[in-house]
Formats: sequence, structure tokens, C-alpha cells
Amino acid sequence: MGTHPLAQLYTELEANYRRGGASEALRFENAAVGDADDGERAPFYERQSADYARAGTSSPGGLRTQHGSLRHPPDADGSGWLVTSVRTVAFERLLRRHNLTHIDYLHLSAEGLDSTILHQV
Repeated sequence: MGTHPLAQLYTELEANYRRGGASEALRFENAAVGDADDGERAPFYERQSADYARAGTSSPGGLRTQHGSLRHPPDADGSGWLVTSVRTVAFERLLRRHNLTHIDYLHLSAEGLDSTILHQV
């Protein structure tokens, strides 16, 4: 299961895994895993497109740098970041939606919501 809240990065994330030979059984969701069940989370700070190059990646799909944050813009002055909202899904619902009955490996990077997600497991 792979998730990403930003549509362009989600599309590139899935494409990168598929090009790398990932099994069709691997599922993807265009959402942020969080405490809301199919809700929205705001603010979400998204790096402006022009700033991907400044951040050291040639395209948003490079996934080598931070492209978004639920808490605050990573730059002290907030420059280069757009404020938006993202769709969220509760972890339990994510498992049900994709008919997943067990977890072999769990890696979280949830902008401080890690504990909330772990309590849903």
C-alpha cells in the first residue's frame, strides 16, 4: 500500500513502482492517512512547482525532498509554499477499502500523525 496526498506526486509514485516491476497486488491511494475518515485536512503546505528544482530534484516525481507538510511550511519564512487542503482517510478504512487483512511491513511518515495512525492499527 502506497499513499500520497498530492495528485501529481501520487501519479508519479505509482508509475515509479510499476516501472520498477511492483506487483499489481500493490495498492495505491491518493490521500493522506490521518485521523479523519474520508475528510479533508487543512492547511497542507505544498511546494510550488518552480521550487522543485531549487529543492534539488528535477521533477516532483523525484521524491527526494519534502514536497508537503501538514504542520507548517518547512522554510522559516513560508516562501515557495502554497496553502491547500488534502483528502484524508483513516488507516482502518484504507485497509478495508483495499481488502487488506494483514500488514507485513509498516513505514510511516505522517507529519506528526504517526501516533494517531498507530492507534488505529
